[in-house]
Amino acid sequence: MSEKNIAVVQQIYQAFTRGDVPGIMELVSDELRGFGVVAEATDVPWHMQITKKLSIDNTMHRFTLKNGRVVEWRGTEDTLRIHRALFG
Repeated sequence: MSEKNIAVVQQIYQAFTRGDVPGIMELVSDELRGFGVVAEATDVPWHMQITKKLSIDNTMHRFTLKNGRVVEWRGTEDTLRIHRALFG
């Protein structure tokens, strides 16, 4: 990933910590192809199912950028922990 793209991703995380949704959306391309968290659970709204087994850690974010803007974002997380936090 280029230094410019790294700076864009850092700006996204900084905007997220401030709750600055417009700041995040400024860095998302109109050509957005995908956005979501890869998960087996479907009862958490931002989770989506996948059909392939992934050998990755519990949490990961992958950004695809084009012309300095995000065109795809995918993430994984510990869905059991999220489910317990939301539903007890």
